[in-house]
Amino acid sequence: MKRKDRYTACIEYFSNAFPNAQTELIYQTPFQLLITVILSAQCTDKRVNAVSPKLFSILPDAQAMAGSNVNDIFNLIKSISYPQSKSRYLYETSQLILNRHKGEVPMHLDELIQLPGVGRKTANVIYRFYTVKRPWL
Repeated sequence: MKRKDRYTACIEYFSNAFPNAQTELIYQTPFQLLITVILSAQCTDKRVNAVSPKLFSILPDAQAMAGSNVNDIFNLIKSISYPQSKSRYLYETSQLILNRHKGEVPMHLDELIQLPGVGRKTANVIYRFYTVKRPWL
């Protein structure tokens, strides 16, 4: 069996077995999804969901987060794993989204990967979520 056939079979299986699969992360916008996925690296979704409501009540979008500073972000996410790095990533990512992408999360993989704290896995999560037709929506 060719690799492509194995992948197709795997995707078909999981699509049928779990037709309503969704992320456990809590978010309202593409920006918030991006932030929660960045925070979830080496951390549980449960911990991210405990921290993100307060974070998003104070810094709900790229403009607010870019207008903040690394220390303020750190204080909001300090119970997340690697808070020093992640607070810097969130600040710098927000700056780039605001300045390069007019406040909107880019939806192309090559642009997503250029954001601090966004690797291939995070970029693919965001890209697939917003570009692949999801039968459960």
